[in-house]
Amino acid sequence: MKVILANNYFYMRGGAERVMFNDLEALRAHGVEVIPFSAADPANLLSDRSGDFAEGVDVHAVSAKGRLRAAREAIHCARTAKAFARLLDKSGRTSSISITSTAG
Repeated sequence: MKVILANNYFYMRGGAERVMFNDLEALRAHGVEVIPFSAADPANLLSDRSGDFAEGVDVHAVSAKGRLRAAREAIHCARTAKAFARLLDKSGRTSSISITSTAG
């Protein structure tokens, strides 16, 4: 079985990440191939799938243009959609996709 776990962050940031990492460990302990998907971030834990992660949004933008871009991408980020589509193509058939958190 192959499962994709998607979350905004691939480091311990809060409760959603705790759930995701608990799920990841439990699934792997039962022999499930787990494929993580997240935004690329220097704080992320090491993963052999980091190259598949989407470029993150600058949530700390200070310029009006940067804040507007971050707000727009919080609703729909074409970069993330394309990265996820590439991951699906690369991974082949999966049994399940679990999205733990998609809001900052």
